[in-house]
Amino acid sequence: KDKPRQRASVSPKSKLPPKAHNTHYYASPWVWVLSCVVLAVAMYYTYTLYSRPSRYIIPVQSPPYTATSPPASSPTPSPVELPTLTRPLLWMAPFLSGGGYCSEAYSFVSELANHMPVSIDQHGDSVDGQYMRGLPRTTALTLQTLLDATRTPEFFTKTQETITVCHSEPGAWYPPKYQTSACPPQPPLGSAYTIGRTMFETDRIPSGWVERCNHERMNEIWVPTTFHKKTFIESGVDPDKIYVIPESVEVDFFDPNNITTQLSLSVLPNYSDDNYNFLSVFKWEKRKGWDVLLKAYFSEFTAADNVVLYLLTNAYHPSADFSFDGEIASLIKELPEAQQQSLADPSHRPHLHVIRAHVPQAQLPSLYAHMDAFVLPTRGEGWGRPIAEAMSMGLPVIATNWSGPTEFMTDANSLPLPIAGLEGR
Repeated sequence: KDKPRQRASVSPKSKLPPKAHNTHYYASPWVWVLSCVVLAVAMYYTYTLYSRPSRYIIPVQSPPYTATSPPASSPTPSPVELPTLTRPLLWMAPFLSGGGYCSEAYSFVSELANHMPVSIDQHGDSVDGQYMRGLPRTTALTLQTLLDATRTPEFFTKTQETITVCHSEPGAWYPPKYQTSACPPQPPLGSAYTIGRTMFETDRIPSGWVERCNHERMNEIWVPTTFHKKTFIESGVDPDKIYVIPESVEVDFFDPNNITTQLSLSVLPNYSDDNYNFLSVFKWEKRKGWDVLLKAYFSEFTAADNVVLYLLTNAYHPSADFSFDGEIASLIKELPEAQQQSLADPSHRPHLHVIRAHVPQAQLPSLYAHMDAFVLPTRGEGWGRPIAEAMSMGLPVIATNWSGPTEFMTDANSLPLPIAGLEGR
């Protein structure tokens, strides 16, 4: 319990920093020289050798966007046989907030609702109005129906029999460390059986999580991967409580042959289907490895190459400045002097664009469909939702082979970046 948390480092000879109490360690995708070389080779490999995926791109229309019917050849999924649930199910998660927990929770309840009675409630984060306005119509209607189910007289008469899923980081579980709805619900409502669904991207879990996971009000703890099962148990969580329930991806929604809402190309400067277009999707924070990605990209490509890297990102901290005059400029100063001089001239820089416009959830499949490969040299992921979405869209994927993505990335379906050590946070 006294060991610092760790994330992977991708240098074959890297040494761990001194282990301070409660320090997290993540994957560090490569000590700079080696990391940039390996990632650059992987990106160049996809650019030169990977056959471009077949893509179904709908002609761009200006807002308001219109939907098209899916092709008649789209296969119908086989029905899933699920056991009968004898108790009501209440799923509490940040359904109206956007982000990983939100997307994951919706994927679970939207399918479960086809087989059994499900009700949901907002929990664990604040409501994001911009995210809600960008939801596909079917998603919005499903969420409204499931939210309304918690406002019926029948729901309140059965709460003592309810199975509750608290789908959030444990700091939000009752008693929450910040303002949010009580999960599990407290008297006079209550819960007959409570499941905590959570994850963390380092080699151990934060202070206080063990006690919350082991509390008697939590009957089970669901984690998405065997990586998390190991790190939770090694941190002190009761192994009898832990179950691995993998995350899902909406393969009908993230389907290159079933795009129903079109992306305006105005959000993709200098887009051309003749270019090789890389995409990376992440929050602007060091954990996501944006620094490794850009160093590799600047080392491998120049303005003469018909290659473009698009970054769909948002600030993790309000002070973040992901521009060529901000944090990217600081990163360039760490490069060799000759490379700095070349990048100082905008006409010599490889094509890089930060997507500053909000891309609604309904348009994400269209964004992926316009790309040729996805890349994310992350230092640690709970699951790696954009990685799974890109794979569902048929894109070649380059990502770090550590933490959550190890559950579904292999040499046969992606280009995993190996790691060789850990670095502290």
